[in-house]
Amino acid sequence: MAPPPRRRPAPTPSAVDAMRRMLLQAAYDGDLFKFNKLARFLDKGRGSLRETVEAVTLGTDEEEMKGLGALHIAAGSGSLEICRYLVEGLRVDVDTVDCAGRTPLINAVHGKSVDTAEYLLEHGANQDKFDHHGFAPLHSAAGLGCCEIVELLLARGAYTDPVTCCGTPLHIAATEGQDCTMKILLDHNADYNKMVNGMTPLYFAINAASTKCVQLLVQDEPVDKVKITELKSQGCKAVGRKDFLSAAEFYSMALELDPEDATLFSNRSLCWLHAFTWASLCSVCWMLLNVEKDDQIGQKLAIGKAKL
Repeated sequence: MAPPPRRRPAPTPSAVDAMRRMLLQAAYDGDLFKFNKLARFLDKGRGSLRETVEAVTLGTDEEEMKGLGALHIAAGSGSLEICRYLVEGLRVDVDTVDCAGRTPLINAVHGKSVDTAEYLLEHGANQDKFDHHGFAPLHSAAGLGCCEIVELLLARGAYTDPVTCCGTPLHIAATEGQDCTMKILLDHNADYNKMVNGMTPLYFAINAASTKCVQLLVQDEPVDKVKITELKSQGCKAVGRKDFLSAAEFYSMALELDPEDATLFSNRSLCWLHAFTWASLCSVCWMLLNVEKDDQIGQKLAIGKAKL
């Protein structure tokens, strides 16, 4: 009687880890045959391929790569065939996130992979989903100069002015000197006057010495727009030094160029609140409120001025 066949020994933990790394490498390489073979081996016949694949993520100390799954890696490397298999074959969540909250769509943007970005959008990827740092796909596409992806996102209804710590996509395009993506954003009515941390996109364009970006932002705008931005910047710096009188002077000079800028009035008033007198504050309030003398607020202001 023949001896029973020898059973294959169970893979050791180190061997399983190696196979997981190979699975992610196959996703990066776009090797569908190898990917499918490794996924089935790791599943061990349980019939839970999707769960098995979703459980495999990149373990690393590097914050930028921690928690990346197969779909993230395939999207970032432009492995469209793997993306199709994962999304349509295994029904992997198209908006699955890594440890930093990034979706496969954001990875496709970082990899400048137009085809995979378009595929993910066509299959329900959220064009506005933020990561844990508040960055949407449009922020990344604008900053990297990915014109085609910016157009794809906007065509899918992406919000043009999402705000993160670094500003809107227009701020980031200005910071990176990406005039091509800036033009697309402006053509889709991005807010070029949006202020983040007291600064507009024009400030960042000037700081980046991007002549083309500056020209895009000031066209059809008054010639003094650049000067106003410079004065605002000087005002912000003076506030940082707690030199409130100088800051108020810079804001006053800017108001001479743009007397309808409510933000300048507000900034100057705050500076006076720190460093000036009640009389000055009353004058500003009088101008802003535009009240008649018999108005209740106007009467209170008049009483206050009379007491000085």
